[in-house]
Amino acid sequence: IDEKDMVPVGYSNLPQYSFSIKTGFSYKNFDVNILINGTRKGSFNLANYQFTNAPFYQNAGNLMQWQYDGRWTPEKLANGEKILYPRATINGGTGSNANFLPSDLWIISSNFNRLKNIEIGYTLPSISYLRKARISSIRIYGNGNNLATWGSKMMDFGIDPEATDAGGRAVYPITRVFVFGANIRF
Repeated sequence: IDEKDMVPVGYSNLPQYSFSIKTGFSYKNFDVNILINGTRKGSFNLANYQFTNAPFYQNAGNLMQWQYDGRWTPEKLANGEKILYPRATINGGTGSNANFLPSDLWIISSNFNRLKNIEIGYTLPSISYLRKARISSIRIYGNGNNLATWGSKMMDFGIDPEATDAGGRAVYPITRVFVFGANIRF
């Protein structure tokens, strides 16, 4: 088996399908708006993010804990333990020994569903002292972004499924944002 036996695996790193659903409703003085988004038929290459089982890789930093725990060792092999990833090496090996040769081992689905945004608000009823202050309405609200993600293999590895697969060496966790405020109309 050599490079002539290579075939494409997975999908493109740009998903074939993206979707979003936005809905909302109001009841009396309350209002709710929700945005859900996601993708289908996309792949993410973990090897592009330097998960190369080289804990002392000179140019890339440290190995991820999940990969180090699942690595091959002679002891695991002798004990019949489950081995999920190649051995840990300095610089990931070279030539045909390299741990990060293109393979479906490193390809995971980038499909996901995310509750991207939800906003809940309440508009105060018109009160006489507000009218005296020339305030026509006050709306109090709370807003949350990136609240929940499900159906994602990437989240199992601590990677935001909306991250680009651009061969970067850094993986950042998703940021949740909560905003509370008031809209005052005069």
